[in-house]
Amino acid sequence: MFNKLQQNSIEADTLRNGKLSGPAAVVFVKILFNVNQNNIIRGTPENIIQDAKITHWAFRKGIKNLKEKNIIRKYTAKEYMLNPDVSFNGDDKRYYILKHMWETQTSTGLKDVK
Repeated sequence: MFNKLQQNSIEADTLRNGKLSGPAAVVFVKILFNVNQNNIIRGTPENIIQDAKITHWAFRKGIKNLKEKNIIRKYTAKEYMLNPDVSFNGDDKRYYILKHMWETQTSTGLKDVK
């Protein structure tokens, strides 16, 4: 699968300018290989740690830094979502669908959209 890396967002600037911690950069690269077409990384933290072959410390530190920089967020209990302003797979229509998913989902569930 080929993911398009965005260049025109604050989050992409964070990646481009090297403002991530070492563990966050490692976690980002490792999860980029496991993201599906909906920008979802499936699996519990333990599964992701085993698949990515990283330590628990690096995963926790990396995920924390990525969440602070708004690059990744917890989507459901066993899923994380990658910000479509950083990377996505597909055309412009897919981007707007993913952007809507990103904006309407919080770590505790769907936001009330009125």
